[in-house]
Amino acid sequence: AGLVEYILHKVKIEEITKNSYAFIYYTGKRELALPKHLPVNLFIFECRPNLEESVAGIITSINSGENLPEELFDSQLKIANVPLRKRMQFALRRVVEIYGADKMFEYAVDQTQKEMFRQH
Repeated sequence: AGLVEYILHKVKIEEITKNSYAFIYYTGKRELALPKHLPVNLFIFECRPNLEESVAGIITSINSGENLPEELFDSQLKIANVPLRKRMQFALRRVVEIYGADKMFEYAVDQTQKEMFRQH
């Protein structure tokens, strides 16, 4: 967690990711302390990488011309000062568009079950 947090807090991620996607796969147990303003083309996953899914998503985005890194970066400038509630709604909408409601529901159920087993 320390290395990921250090990079996100000290490195100007927006300069690196302006024309690209950035993926961080974090499998640590501690919750990350993230900076407030991360670029929208930076994706942080709390799992091991599924490269087939990730690469297919990138190819689909490039092929369709939608949600390209430079578009996401430009939209970040508009989003940066939006209240947290609105940013969360935007992020959730984007995740549902990418993964679909059924897959997100299945993930939520799995995570809830894991959390319940941890408490017992």
